[in-house]
Amino acid sequence: MKKITFFVALFCFSFSFSQVNINENFDSGTPAGWTDDFSNTTDAACSGSSERVNAYSSNAENNLTSPNLVAASNATDLTVSFDYQILDYPAGWQDPVEDPTPAGWGSAELQYSTDDGTTWTTALTIDDANHVVAASCATMMATIPAASLPNGSDVKLRIIQTWAAGDYYFYVDNFSATQVALSPPNCDASLTVTADVGVEGDISWSAATGAPSGYNLTVGSSSGASDILATTDVGDVTTYNLGTLSYTTTYYATIESYNDNGVATGCTEQTFVTEDEPPAGTDCNNPLTVAALPYNTTDNTANYGDDYNGSVGATGCGTTNNYLNGDDVVYAYTATSDTSIKVALSSIGSTYSGVFVYTDCADIGTACVAGFGNGSSTANYDFDVDVSNGTTYYIVISTWATPQSTTFTLNITENTCTNPTVDFTVVSDCDNSGGFMIEADITDLGSATSLTVSDDQGSTNQSASATGVVSFGPYANGTDVTLTITNEQDLTCFVSSDALTQSACPPANDTCANAIAITPGNVFTDNPITGQSNVGATDSGEMPLPDCASYDPADTSGNGGDLWYSVTIPSDGNLTIETDADPTGSGGDGGMAVYTGTCGSLTLFDCDDDDGNGAFGQIIIDPTDGLADQTVYIRVWEYSGNSVINFQVAAFSATLSTENFNQEVAFSYYPNPVNNTLTLSAQKEISNVSVFNMLGQQVIRTAPNAVSNVVDMSNLQSGAYFVQVTIGQAVETVRVIKN
Repeated sequence: MKKITFFVALFCFSFSFSQVNINENFDSGTPAGWTDDFSNTTDAACSGSSERVNAYSSNAENNLTSPNLVAASNATDLTVSFDYQILDYPAGWQDPVEDPTPAGWGSAELQYSTDDGTTWTTALTIDDANHVVAASCATMMATIPAASLPNGSDVKLRIIQTWAAGDYYFYVDNFSATQVALSPPNCDASLTVTADVGVEGDISWSAATGAPSGYNLTVGSSSGASDILATTDVGDVTTYNLGTLSYTTTYYATIESYNDNGVATGCTEQTFVTEDEPPAGTDCNNPLTVAALPYNTTDNTANYGDDYNGSVGATGCGTTNNYLNGDDVVYAYTATSDTSIKVALSSIGSTYSGVFVYTDCADIGTACVAGFGNGSSTANYDFDVDVSNGTTYYIVISTWATPQSTTFTLNITENTCTNPTVDFTVVSDCDNSGGFMIEADITDLGSATSLTVSDDQGSTNQSASATGVVSFGPYANGTDVTLTITNEQDLTCFVSSDALTQSACPPANDTCANAIAITPGNVFTDNPITGQSNVGATDSGEMPLPDCASYDPADTSGNGGDLWYSVTIPSDGNLTIETDADPTGSGGDGGMAVYTGTCGSLTLFDCDDDDGNGAFGQIIIDPTDGLADQTVYIRVWEYSGNSVINFQVAAFSATLSTENFNQEVAFSYYPNPVNNTLTLSAQKEISNVSVFNMLGQQVIRTAPNAVSNVVDMSNLQSGAYFVQVTIGQAVETVRVIKN
C-alpha cells in the first residue's frame, strides 16, 4: 500500500520562564523548536487542523515532541490535556467515510522529561484498556505532580505512539500544558506586522509569556490617543479587527496582558502602518470610471494585482471557468439611457483573457450579465450588452492563472445600429485556381440599407444592398483570410469572420471513385506507390467507417480525411496489402482498411493499425477469404486524423508470377527521363493512361484505345511522376522523371 504523508510547517506555542504554559491548536502548522514524525492536515481533523501520523508495519514508532522549556517550572502541578482519534487509513478527502480503527492497534504514551529528553517518565498511557473505538475525537487529561517538577527545572513533553497491528492514522489536536501562574504575565506581546496592515483593520500580536489569560488593547491615531479603540479587554485572543482604517497611516497600539495575578506593567506603545492606497481599478470598490462613451484605453492587468480568484460566475458569463485567477482590473459605467453597448477587447497580449460584466460588486464570481473567455486565442473579440438608464455596470478584465496578466485595448461604444447577420464559408476552388474562395451569406442587413464587404488581403471591396451571397477570392492555400461586413450608414456596426483558410487541395484519390490502382508485385518494393500524403484530404463519406486507428470524419484540420487505392486479388487468392513511411517524407502514424464491393456500397473486410512496419498497417488476404480475382478498395488515413503522414502503399504476393504478368501486359515506354513526350507501346490495346504527381493528384488522363500512345508532358513542371497504364484487365504503374 502506498503511503502519502502531508507536511505543513508552522505551529504557535508560548511559554513563560516563570511557569509552563503551552497551548497548541495546530491550525498554523508545526512551531519552531518542535520535533515530530507527524504531519499537519485538515483531513478528518478534530478541529481546524490536527497533527497526524500514518502507523503501519514499516512505521511502527512515532513521536510528537515539544521544545525543552529551560528552567520553566514554578513547582506547581502541570495539567496536560489533548484531543486524539484513531481512524483506518485512508481518512479524509481520500475516503469520505471515516472508519474507526478496531482494538489491537497498539498504544500511545504522554511522557515528560526534566533533563532535555535524556530520561522520560510516562504520565498517561492510551491503549485498549481506556480507548473507545469511535470515528470521533476524545479528550485525554493527566496531571504531573508538582513534586516531579522542582522549581526552575526544565520541562519537555512528548506523545509517543507505538504500532501493533493494522494500518491507521493517529491524530493529536488542541494540546495544552499549564502550571498555576504565581505572578502577572510578562509585558512582551508584540505586534506581528510583517507587511503593511490592510485597511480592513485586522491586527495580530504574539502571545505574551507568563501564562496570560487575556489582553487589554488600546489603539489611537496618534501617540497616547485611544480614538480608534478605547482600552478594551479583548479576551484570550491574539487577533482583533479594528474596523476600516485609512490608507498609508501610522497607528499606535498598546497591548497589556493579564491573568488572575494582575496586569503586566510597563508595556510600551507600538506602531503599525497601513497599506498604500491601490490605484483606481484594482477592485470593485474603487473602479476606473467610464465617464462617457465612446471609451478607449490601453493597459495591462499586471498594473492592478490579483484581487479576485476562481470562476467568473455560474450564469451569463459565456464560460464558468476560472478566468478570475489572474490579475484583475475593474471599470464602472453608469448607463444614461436604455440602450445597447458594445464591449470590445483587442491588442490582447496573452491567451486565456476574459471580459465579464456585472451589475453588483457582490455578483463578481457569481453571475454575469454578459461575458467572454478567449481560450487559447489572442484574437480580438466583442459582445453586446443591453443596459438600463441609471444602472452601474462593472466590467472586469482578468486571465486564467497562467498567464497571470495580459496587455489589452478596451473599447466601449454605444450601439446606434443593428449588426448584419452573416454566415462565412470556405469553398474549394481547386479545379480552377488551385486555391479557395470565401462566401459571405448575408441573411439580414440589420439596420443598414447597404453594406461594405471587405477582406484583409487587399481585394477590391464589394457592396451589398440585399440579402444573398457575396464571394471573395480566390486565395492561395494556407492563407488566413478575415472578411468584414460593415454598415455603410453607421460604421460602428460590423461583423467579422474568424481567420478562414484551406490548407491544401484534396489529393486526386480523395474519393473512392478516384482510387489509384496498385500493380501487385512479388515483394513490397516491386511496385510501391510512393510520395503519398494526406495533406488536404477530406472525409470521403464512404460507409461503414473503419473500426481501428481512430478514424475521425468530423476532423476539419485539413489532414483528417482518407485516401483511396484499389487492387485486383490474384487468381490464387493470396495478397498482402501494406503501407509504410515514405522514404523521402516524415512518415507518421497511419491506419488502413480494406473493403469489398463497389464505391458507395462497400463492406468492411479488415482494418489494421500497426501490423506493418512501425506505425503503419498490413492486411494479409489468403484463399480462404474467397476474394480471388475481385477488386478491393484500400482506405488510408492518419491515426485520429489530426496530423500529416507521408507514406507509400503496395500490394504483393510471393506466389505471383511477375514474369508471366509482364508477358501478358507486354508494354514498353521511352524515353526516361522525358523532355516533352513519353511514348508507350504494347502488344495489346492500351485503354487508359493516367499521370499523377507526387501528391497523388491526376495531371493527365487519356484513353488512346490503341497499341501505342504518345503522352504530351511538355506543360508539366520538372520532377517525378507516376504513369498508370491500363491494358485489358491489367494495370501497370511506372515512375518517370520530367526534365
